[in-house]
Amino acid sequence: MDFGMPTLIEYDSVVENAALCREPGLSFLELNMNLPHCQSFGGRDIERLGKIAEENGIYYTLHLDENADFCNFNPVIKEGWQRVLKETLSAARELGIPVINTHLSRGVWFTLPERKIFLYEKYRSHYIESIEELKDICAPFRGKIRVSVENTNGFMPFERAALERLITEPNIGLTWDIGHCEAAGNKDEDFMVKNLGKLYHMHVHDALAGKDHLTLGEGQINLDERLRAAEEAGCRCVVEVKTSEALRNSVLWLRENKGSMSNVGVANK
Repeated sequence: MDFGMPTLIEYDSVVENAALCREPGLSFLELNMNLPHCQSFGGRDIERLGKIAEENGIYYTLHLDENADFCNFNPVIKEGWQRVLKETLSAARELGIPVINTHLSRGVWFTLPERKIFLYEKYRSHYIESIEELKDICAPFRGKIRVSVENTNGFMPFERAALERLITEPNIGLTWDIGHCEAAGNKDEDFMVKNLGKLYHMHVHDALAGKDHLTLGEGQINLDERLRAAEEAGCRCVVEVKTSEALRNSVLWLRENKGSMSNVGVANK
């Protein structure tokens, strides 16, 4: 398995993050498109990013902007996000990026005295039609790039229905964020285990009830079990902690506690 790191907020450039990625011998850096320095993928940007990766002996994965909403009722907004995805897929192909991580937006909900009404549930035909459009956007990139949908605080029934449709597309799969899963009471564990063959990516961090993104070994997750699942699925693992200190300590935990992964944190040859 390849292990990588997220783009850390304590650094203001891809160069600084790439240097940290190289330091413990991690394989890849997950570029976070919420950040201003990870927004542009024009010709010169692709050349620059490629050079940074080559100089540090790493490669990239991508985390799409968390505001992405491919099912928005406003056609201009929906088309805008579809365009972002198309352009990102094209840039990723040029950079040799193997996977793009994204979320499913729940959209807006109305809170009534006794329950919440999610508009994507109420207007399901529009929602499912938009999900099918998303599959069509990803289809031309089969065999080149995988798009992987991440869990957050428990998939709603209409989201699970969407995911069941999405993962029929060969290059769309799942990201299992094990910290989010634990913090949400493992609501998505059954879905992930059921679809382990579509697990393309894993976000690895420790967690306690209601608190995630902890350094590995500081929470209550059965990390051995989760990492065995990742190994079985053959997916990449992002050590998704939030500081350089937590990253270094988490890599140290991997080296000390995972015999088959003892090479993690050894400088790339």
